[in-house]
Amino acid sequence: MEQREIQCEALINKCKQEAKQLAELAATKNKVHWSQSSFVSFCISVEEVLSYGVRKRYATSKQLSSSAKILADLGRRFPVAAATFDKCYGAKSHSSSSEDYAHLVTSSTTERRILWLRVAIIENSLVTIVNEIIKNADKYYTEYSAICHPVYGEVFGYLLDGPCSIRVSRLKIADTAISSPTPAEIVKRHNKVLSVSVCKIQQVSMY
Repeated sequence: MEQREIQCEALINKCKQEAKQLAELAATKNKVHWSQSSFVSFCISVEEVLSYGVRKRYATSKQLSSSAKILADLGRRFPVAAATFDKCYGAKSHSSSSEDYAHLVTSSTTERRILWLRVAIIENSLVTIVNEIIKNADKYYTEYSAICHPVYGEVFGYLLDGPCSIRVSRLKIADTAISSPTPAEIVKRHNKVLSVSVCKIQQVSMY
């Protein structure tokens, strides 16, 4: 199995796992708070898929992640993407019109990476945006990406349907701050799990 296949499979498997855990949490609660670890973990796994194998011009910079750069470019001709980008990273992100999301605009690198994903899920626009990204995949991604993969790209699109239909609350839940690790801590866990997953897939492919 090629390295590309191994990495794509590991990323999609991680996203599947996070989608399942989020669905299980949603089944026990009326709403999921956007700072709960299951929701944040799902957003991180989606961001990792969207940022893997991008073309050089969309590589992550100090200001924006790869997926946010793609969102900005897509917004030039796709109003839904433009509205989401403006609320998260544009001038509107600091205006009174975006009051609901003001406390999510932070200097934390990790939180800035997934900010637009969290907002898009809350506003029920993530599936629409991602489907548009997939339609224009050749513009944004190399052939080594999961998005351009003939199987995993389609699987990724289907993966979002369930989690993106979950009701997400902006109201503070009493035990959220106590029970949820920070996004940075979640990223460390993701990287550890992903590396283990890649190793396992490599071992299996050797037989």
